[in-house]
Amino acid sequence: MALVARQGADRVTMEEIAAEAGVGRATVYFHYPNKGAILIDNFRDQLGRQLRLHEHLLGTGPLGFARIRDWIDGFIAVLIDHRNELSLFQVSVTRDSELKAMVVEHRERLLGLLVSRSEGLAAALGGPDERRLRTEALLMLLEVDQFSSSIASQYPGLDRQIGTDLVARRLWDFIAGLEGQ
Repeated sequence: MALVARQGADRVTMEEIAAEAGVGRATVYFHYPNKGAILIDNFRDQLGRQLRLHEHLLGTGPLGFARIRDWIDGFIAVLIDHRNELSLFQVSVTRDSELKAMVVEHRERLLGLLVSRSEGLAAALGGPDERRLRTEALLMLLEVDQFSSSIASQYPGLDRQIGTDLVARRLWDFIAGLEGQ
């Protein structure tokens, strides 16, 4: 995927992908009918690795501000390490409905992970305000994604530590507010 990230999905050829992988073009075509299928498969793998990372960073047991902050900071570190792939996937998701659906499913799974770590969130999502609270929780996850991606992409003017504290505080305050209900 480094080749596609460097050259762009539109410019790279299946022959170049095969050469980069050290296999023949026929081998690539045996597994993938086109570049789009390669991107989707790679994207699916990335989301799976990301979910396992989230599971690891959130750990087990109850959530707290420090755990959420460390989770966001660890997520940022991984995004920085994969900065080239990040830009490729941001562009791809805006173009492909299958990739968008995968991201939506990924966020739902991440929300499920947070629910499994918070009794208050779990109870609230089964209550009368479920639709509003689910929307609010998903918006917070979008904020985590957007902030983390912006830091990894070196967006000017954002301070990583301050921003991580702010985003983590908002998410924790939301979850902690539900714990007392």
